[in-house]
Amino acid sequence: MINYFIYRINVNYDGFYPSGIPARRSGNNLLFNWAAYLEALDIGDLVLVYFFGGNSKKGVYALARINRLDLSKNENNVKASLIKFSSDDQEPLIPYENNRDYFDPLFRLRRRGSEISVPSDFENLTYDLLRKSDNILSRCCQLGLILPGSPEFPKFKITQVRLADLEKDVSKNIKEKGIISAYLIRPRQASWILRSPDYVQDITLAFNAFKKGDMSLISVFADALETQLRRNRGNNRSKLSFITAVPLCQHKAKAGETDRVANLAKALALRLGVPYEPLFYLKGRVSRRLYKSLGYSTEKFINDYQQNLLIRRSGMIRELAVSNREMLLVDDVYTDGITTSTIINVCRRILGCENIKVRVVTLGLMIKKGNIGALLMRRFSNEN
Repeated sequence: MINYFIYRINVNYDGFYPSGIPARRSGNNLLFNWAAYLEALDIGDLVLVYFFGGNSKKGVYALARINRLDLSKNENNVKASLIKFSSDDQEPLIPYENNRDYFDPLFRLRRRGSEISVPSDFENLTYDLLRKSDNILSRCCQLGLILPGSPEFPKFKITQVRLADLEKDVSKNIKEKGIISAYLIRPRQASWILRSPDYVQDITLAFNAFKKGDMSLISVFADALETQLRRNRGNNRSKLSFITAVPLCQHKAKAGETDRVANLAKALALRLGVPYEPLFYLKGRVSRRLYKSLGYSTEKFINDYQQNLLIRRSGMIRELAVSNREMLLVDDVYTDGITTSTIINVCRRILGCENIKVRVVTLGLMIKKGNIGALLMRRFSNEN
């Protein structure tokens, strides 16, 4: 799934003007100091490079395509190949002054910081702006690149995505764990999947955009979770104590990332009429994708996560343990359950809380052999 990002450069910060692009580039590449959504980026994502400040005219001066990521670094951690750029400080490819209705809503999404994730409902507008800019489409055509928002680019139809059947679609292991998932999500790499239905492709596109900060579909996602909960629990909410979320690590929070899981949990809490509690706080930088990219073991991840996870209100856990009620723990995706099981184990180590009841609720259950039923596995691997 290709997404657009806007990367803002303040020329007053280090004197990097659009006219400096030829000197700054390495071959045909620019290096970025990326912070927010770094771990959600994909090779192929598109960057609109926006300059402002000094005596330069505000606007987008370059379109680039990400071709390398280095999650371990804080500087020069993203490389992107230039598709088109202007090195005239007064001639942006897309000027701000003529397109305020486009830029201002996006800049309100993140008033500070460099990186802005462009929501999917802005894709058509973004494509139209690029289409009007001189020679960008012809250059993309030469590169074999189809821009998001163009008539040829695949669009997800979220309203047509069916919810997961938690009786027929999932494995015995998932049933026994009581995982409630709204959708089935296709992994980026799964060689055994020869074909997956359109509804899986559509929700995967929408989910990947959500991971990159696109919050435009959060109401749809919360509605889907509410429906699944009611299907699998009925209308009995008396046993629910509160809803909480897998925490965003503070490294990402300080970089300016939106806490999408917390927002999803809050939206679900409103629909169910159950309190939302920001129960957990995760210090430092501990994430599954980062640790996998660095070659760290699962055991190291679990150990570091336990050491960096703080429970803001241990008293609530103790009250839950003796109340015979249940906590809903919301995550955006369930792959192998390492993160959620680690959180639950930390809670159960509190004295007297060994038997607390926690139900994991996730937006997407990752389609892997240990998660789905045999019928679905045969269907995905045998279809032509």
